[in-house]
Amino acid sequence: MAPRFAWRLRIMFPAWISCALLLTSPCGSLRVLREEISLLADDKDPKCFTRADKDLTCFWKGSNITSYDFYYEYEGEEEKKCTLTHQRVDPDTGLHVCSFPPEDVYLFVEAQIKVTESGTNEPVYERVVNVENQVLLDPPTDVSVSLNGKPQQLKVRWTAPRPGNLQYEIQYSTDKAQAKVSEPQSLVHTLYGLSPGEKYNIAVRAKPDGSSRDGFWSAVVPRPADEIHLNCFTPYLQYVICNWNSEEMEKDTQYTLYYQSRNGDWEVCDHSDVTNTCTFQGWNSSDIIVTVNASSRHQNHTFYKEPISMNRMVLTAPPKHLAGEVNDGKLRHQWEPAVAELADHMVYQIRYSLDNHSGWKFFRYDPLPNPTPETGRPFNYVTILN
Repeated sequence: MAPRFAWRLRIMFPAWISCALLLTSPCGSLRVLREEISLLADDKDPKCFTRADKDLTCFWKGSNITSYDFYYEYEGEEEKKCTLTHQRVDPDTGLHVCSFPPEDVYLFVEAQIKVTESGTNEPVYERVVNVENQVLLDPPTDVSVSLNGKPQQLKVRWTAPRPGNLQYEIQYSTDKAQAKVSEPQSLVHTLYGLSPGEKYNIAVRAKPDGSSRDGFWSAVVPRPADEIHLNCFTPYLQYVICNWNSEEMEKDTQYTLYYQSRNGDWEVCDHSDVTNTCTFQGWNSSDIIVTVNASSRHQNHTFYKEPISMNRMVLTAPPKHLAGEVNDGKLRHQWEPAVAELADHMVYQIRYSLDNHSGWKFFRYDPLPNPTPETGRPFNYVTILN
């Protein structure tokens, strides 16, 4: 079964420690099946999974021009037909999905399911499914890594994705090697024999232990922040403002932005007053790590942004107090910087267009250091020839 990991952590041992906080929610809708397709690659068709024992979703890939019927039957009950939904994968292939009604999901009872072509009733797939053996867990949460005071060791902790008998696997790797620890006995495990100075990727995954439930390895691979157009900037090197676009997500999606504070702890950014925008206090001493969790009734995704530095994402307001005058065919234009503290670090782009000409002309202006006008206020000026 394809691995399904909670989070990949970038660890420099023993110099510094990093971890991630990942919230989870039940999911099983058509919108998240791109992930399930890879995780259930080794399962029979139609592939089936449950998130919380009260749901069951089955799907398969088939022709876009063929209509299918999906039937299921429990022993002693009448056969029922499922209403299918369809998602186009490519010009020739589609994803066909059956989401069982909650009242038709039973534990410890075999379900006979079959797929036929509509009209001809030609059989396509048949299989027997037990819901309790098709569990697809959310990944372990609150994954953290810490030093334990001993050389060449790291301690990994996590929280179980649900109550019950579960088994875990930790994978850790560098650019040179990879190793794993199968079935740790508790929710904390110490990794031994690590190489000093190496950067490690660490991941934890979970699945039922097979005693009363069985299923597939869990994983959530962080998605790039570009997918929601996450953008962060600072107007004056004190606060960081992050905003993102929610058009690609479900309407009821709730967003939570986390940032790694100066002392290494993860903090939640409060954005209750403004939708899809969050502001938090920044600092220049180290890079800032930002993640956004998008959670709804049917999906849960984490979007990861590469570490950012405040002095590399400055976006000030436009210059102020603009003024200009024409003398002997020359335009003398002057202005004040939006942030006086950044005056010595600013360059400007000026654009202009002449009468009866289409388009704009651009040039870059590097101001003189600390110019002082007659008004006593710092400003910048440039002369444009006609």
